[in-house]
Amino acid sequence: WPRADMPFVAALKSRFRALLDQAMEECGVVSLKGKQIEVDVDPVLHGFWGENTVTTISHQTVQLGIPAVQFEMPPRLRERLVLDPALGSAFASAILDIYHNLVTPWWFERAQCSTPWPLVRQLQPELAGSVEEHSLEDVGFDEWAGKLLSELLEIERSTSEVQI
Repeated sequence: WPRADMPFVAALKSRFRALLDQAMEECGVVSLKGKQIEVDVDPVLHGFWGENTVTTISHQTVQLGIPAVQFEMPPRLRERLVLDPALGSAFASAILDIYHNLVTPWWFERAQCSTPWPLVRQLQPELAGSVEEHSLEDVGFDEWAGKLLSELLEIERSTSEVQI
């Protein structure tokens, strides 16, 4: 990230840590050993394997100048998110809060900046040929989100590989 945007990155990390830690504490999310699970905003990452090679979707997104986060969760937390509506709601509320109160204002301010974003990755217009955009009113967000959740849960249930 450009130096001028580092305060935004610090605020993003801090807000995620505070809101998600609060959600997990209030819902009693603990490890197998009974220890409170906490957010690590500076983990050792393995998604970037060097220049001109594969990267995670989150990393590619940041290279295009778009804020992105990647949630890595232990299986115990994943299970609780599926089974505990209060925890799922608290996580969703945290993400929504951060999007509305941090990301959106930063995005609009950054768009007004005369200094262009230093793109590491160039856009490839031909890859966007089949992308369709819909407003939430057109799609019905609740219906869309419910369908997406059902599909993700089915994938989670049917996957026999070790989840990290």
